[in-house]
Amino acid sequence: ESFGSVGLSIDRDKVMEISRKPLPETYRELHGDPLKIPKFNDVLWDTNNSMKSAELTEPYDETMMVLNFLNNKYLPCAVVTSNRVGHIYDCLKLHDIPIDIFQAYVGIKEITKVKPDPQSLFIALKKLDYKDDLSDVAYIGDSKSDVLAAKNAGVTPILIDRNNEYEDDDEIDF
Repeated sequence: ESFGSVGLSIDRDKVMEISRKPLPETYRELHGDPLKIPKFNDVLWDTNNSMKSAELTEPYDETMMVLNFLNNKYLPCAVVTSNRVGHIYDCLKLHDIPIDIFQAYVGIKEITKVKPDPQSLFIALKKLDYKDDLSDVAYIGDSKSDVLAAKNAGVTPILIDRNNEYEDDDEIDF
């Protein structure tokens, strides 16, 4: 829907492939009309933060097992997202995941710099009142920008790469 609104024809597989890249890079790669990027941003924002988008979000089978394990070990967890925090709440509620399983949330409206800049991770650590050694912190993500943000913050990156998307990417080798 977002792509079509600015005259770009793209299939779902390509959307999934490019969704891991920063929006301006994606738009340039698709040769989008630079004058239409504000409209594209607005439509994409509305689409990604809609209830329909939340309903399409499915947690992986092991998600609750991992979250419960971390909580049982009293390890604080935070969500750092390029979406609105309210959208994450909607996703959690739809899948009966308690909101308090995470002790902090950082959304797009709280940051001025996007990943791979580490700003969002530092905000999460501040919300968690974490003051210990950053090398004891792990950041779990599913994109190159997540890994680079973790490295830039000085924390341990853990990449969930279910489709081996990044296996040959030297920039995220760790």
